[in-house]
Parts: sequence; C-alpha cells; structure tokens
Amino acid sequence: MFKYIFYLLPLFIWSETTFKERIINHTTSMFIPFSNNLPDIGVSLKTNRSFISYTFFSQIWISSNLAVYGKIAPYVREKDIYQYKSTGVHYRFLNDLSNISQFNIKSGIHSLTDKSNLKDENWFNFSIYFNKIFKKNEISFNWNNYFTKNQTIKSIGIIKNINFFQKFTINFGITHYISFSKSSINLTFGYSL
Repeated sequence: MFKYIFYLLPLFIWSETTFKERIINHTTSMFIPFSNNLPDIGVSLKTNRSFISYTFFSQIWISSNLAVYGKIAPYVREKDIYQYKSTGVHYRFLNDLSNISQFNIKSGIHSLTDKSNLKDENWFNFSIYFNKIFKKNEISFNWNNYFTKNQTIKSIGIIKNINFFQKFTINFGITHYISFSKSSINLTFGYSL
C-alpha cells in the first residue's frame, strides 16, 4: 500500500506546485510612476533559483490616477512554445487636497498558453502598493494576492525606484512568497515615450 503512495506522490506534488511555479516564474512586481499621461514601455526581468524570465510591457496613464498596462513574453523550451500575457489596471488614490496618496492598487489577469498542446492557464492578481520616500529614495512596499478558483498565493515585496532624465525609470526589488519559502529578484527598465 505504502509503495503505491510513494510512486504516486510525485504526481500529487507536481499538480499541486503547477500554480506556484507559474507565479514564481512568470509574474513580476513592477512600479512605474505617473508620467504625465505618456505611454511607458519597457522590459521586466525576474530570476529565482530555478528560472529566469522576462516580459515586455506597456503602460498608459488614462488619467493622473488610473493606468492600463499589459505584458507579453514568448518562451521556447525544448520542443514547447509558451506565451505569457497579462493585462490589468493600476489605480492611485487621491487624498483630500487632490494630491496623490501613497497607496496604489493593481489588479489584473494573467495567462500562460502552451502552444504545443493548446493548454491555457489563467490566474488573477490583486496588489496593494505603499510608496514612501526615505532620504531621497523612492521605495514601494507591496502585498500581492494571486489566485484561481481553487488556489491562492500571497507575497510581499519591496521595490526601489530610480528615475533618470524624467523619461527613463529603473526599479529593482525582492519578492518573498508567504505561502512557501521562496523569493525572487525583479528588475524593470521603463521608458516614457
């Protein structure tokens, strides 16, 4: 009896970690600040102990406190072809004086498509960002909740934002997954058109 459980255990572990692997390997926490209604484009890089990923992104500020963003990345692995895509909104709260608050909310849908067997996996995210300036350094703390109908993964992170020439933005940070003990490093390069 125990012998059969031992042989079937990898199948249960594999099916349980699929959602975790998607979150760890493909989703990036990025924070591109308001850029006077200009579209922002760029690339995000993410690494952990087992995977390095990238995404191309664009973000358009519809108003001073609402942006729409999208990400896409093709992957080729051995004989499989994957495509990661994401779209969502980024909302910044306004305070009583019509100034921008330190709190932001991001929400979106993610999809990973395996072109070899036409399998499409979707998940959602809801994130809260808190921005603070420490000694002239813009720091963003974030809490993320990634979920499907049956599973959820929560993470926390910190991002340092650096602006060059008011058009070029670099941010880098660390994300730690609360649900299990794994971390990843994020690096984003953004350019305002």
